[in-house]
Amino acid sequence: MAQKAVKMPVDTHMRLLRIAKEDGVSMGELVTELVDELETRRFWQGVKEDYERLNADPVAKAQYDADLAEWDAFGNDILDLEEPYEVRLVEKG
Repeated sequence: MAQKAVKMPVDTHMRLLRIAKEDGVSMGELVTELVDELETRRFWQGVKEDYERLNADPVAKAQYDADLAEWDAFGNDILDLEEPYEVRLVEKG
């Protein structure tokens, strides 16, 4: 895998190194995990903001609610025909 150096304050580097050692991962793995978490947090923040905008617009909210009601009336019958999915939790690490 290609690697790239990143300039950062020494204090930040030392904090990353400490956390990586505590977690038993490389600094690269830790940075990847932190970036993944940041992307996820930003995604859900965007979803929250989208719903806030939707709820602030009564016309759009009414249309959204009508669309949901239509899907709810239609969708449940289809789901009943599907085989249940097996869900297994896998520990990371």
